[in-house]
Amino acid sequence: NNDSAPDASPELEISLSPDSTQVKIGKIPDFALAEIANDTLTTEEWQNVFAVFESTNENEIPSQPLDGKYDILPDGILFTPATPFKKGKSYLVECYIKKLQFEPEQIVTKRQQLFHPPVLEKTFNF
Repeated sequence: NNDSAPDASPELEISLSPDSTQVKIGKIPDFALAEIANDTLTTEEWQNVFAVFESTNENEIPSQPLDGKYDILPDGILFTPATPFKKGKSYLVECYIKKLQFEPEQIVTKRQQLFHPPVLEKTFNF
């Protein structure tokens, strides 16, 4: 076992669309994307894959994810908020796809995964 070997899963990428109206999660492993594409997900289920929150201030934990539309692209997922992003606001993006890469048995054997789910976060300021 070579500990310096790179992780089998590429690092997911969170970015804004060129016109800053959408958030994209890219570099999603094909198997995870296929699994997501095969399911008809409700808004709530989508928000378990990735969610965008409006941050009011740095110490406050955002409560409700923004509503919007999720589209599956060949290389990722695109989120378009129901209400456009506002100037002067910050938005926190959380992606939980790394959690999906563990089978339930693995989550049980890797106890720390359960208590520290690998969440990818990024904040955008408008």
